[in-house]
Amino acid sequence: MKLKHGNYLSILCIYAQNDENLKKIFSEHFKSLLIKDLVDKIKYATIESYQIWHDVEALKMSTDVVLFLLSADSLRADYTQSYAMNELLELHYQRYITIFPILVRPCAYQDTIFDPKDVVIPSRKMIMLPEDSDNNHKPIKSRNWHTVDDGFLAVCEQLEPFLEAIKAANTKIGEAWKRASAMNTVRAYQDFLREQILNKHTEEAKKRKDKLLEEQLWRAATLRPSMETLLDYYLNAPIGEHQREVLQSMAQISKDHDIAWQDTQKNKDLAFLLDYKSRFPEGNYVALVEQMLDEVAAKPLEKQHQPHSLEEIQEQEALVNKTTYKTESYYLTYRIYKELSAEEALAVELLTEYIERVDRKLSYVAQEIDGRIYRLQIALLLTLFLILLYLASQFYFEAAIDVSSIVIRYILPFIILGYVAYSLKIATQVGEKESEFCKSEEEQLERKTVALKIAFLYRDHWNIRASIIKLMEIEKTAIHLLKKTIWGYIFPE
Repeated sequence: MKLKHGNYLSILCIYAQNDENLKKIFSEHFKSLLIKDLVDKIKYATIESYQIWHDVEALKMSTDVVLFLLSADSLRADYTQSYAMNELLELHYQRYITIFPILVRPCAYQDTIFDPKDVVIPSRKMIMLPEDSDNNHKPIKSRNWHTVDDGFLAVCEQLEPFLEAIKAANTKIGEAWKRASAMNTVRAYQDFLREQILNKHTEEAKKRKDKLLEEQLWRAATLRPSMETLLDYYLNAPIGEHQREVLQSMAQISKDHDIAWQDTQKNKDLAFLLDYKSRFPEGNYVALVEQMLDEVAAKPLEKQHQPHSLEEIQEQEALVNKTTYKTESYYLTYRIYKELSAEEALAVELLTEYIERVDRKLSYVAQEIDGRIYRLQIALLLTLFLILLYLASQFYFEAAIDVSSIVIRYILPFIILGYVAYSLKIATQVGEKESEFCKSEEEQLERKTVALKIAFLYRDHWNIRASIIKLMEIEKTAIHLLKKTIWGYIFPE
């Protein structure tokens, strides 16, 4: 597929098979535009057979202008009202191509997609040709023109300035795209997308900009893995390839004992002290924290809650580390209490506790299922042992063998014990999958807690609701698995 370029125009002319003679006359007149080096090539295709109805995307990248010869035949509903034609119109409105309807024979084009009065986007109003001196549209094959040649000559003359304008715009876009590609920076592609109208490079410019921005944010998050840089990636990365790692890192920072203690020492207020004590009940500094809590409690009530501002904490850390700072583990929670209302902060706290309950429940259910799997494996081994023991005993105590004794002594017992062994094996596999589900969900809950806090912080109600529904589903599944017995694995519902 040849891509369209800025120096010349690639044109497609669509017509009905019954307008073949008119198309031949038009092609002779159109050669004058080819001679002027305005057009690179023009392709003619009948509306009945053209592959556009199968691949509009190829047209988007290879064609600048579509000339549509209008007649009663080309306006047939099965073509002009097709899904492909709607896609073609969408490309026109998005400025990837420009459609020029050419009225070659009288037809009822009013109130159709080609009616110039039927404007969806005013700036992309279709220009129907030819026009007379009063801007009226007259069919070429009618008494309004002395000959058909006169009509097509008017079409080419009226079409030429439009093609020149399209060529100039394409040249400008092509030069801008070369500059942006040469610089290959986020800023260069942002400038290109802002300054240039929709064109064939728009999607590629967006992809390159998103990829570069993704790399920049991820590089910042890995070189300086603080809550701030990680949150910046989570919120602004356009592709989000590393969201899982980012949420996991944020969860790890919030669980880091040393960071929590540093935060507590810097602030020494009730919120940070209680946060350390609640999250690290066996921490190295619990006794010292309790002593500090007693000191805070002895202060007047109005002086007990005076956490430093986030900006002050960051400035202090920057001075200590000279070049950067390590954002505190209390970052998200602190911002929630600082920026949200009391009701919203309470909702976050309650949901966090709910997530912890679901986490504990999943852990307990996983242990229960592992116990069931162990018992099922023991039962399976015993069944296999019984099969071998039975077969050995039958060979040891040989007796007269006939058809009925073979069925009774060998085949029937082997089928029964084999079925039991197979059922135990399937039950074990089901149990292993359920245990893996619980452990996987338990592992993800840390990341979900961080994601839920971020959603609350930025009032992303859709994600909040989706997270709550998902948590309820997980809890419901955990309760169902907990109620399940070993017989439920062997004889599933």
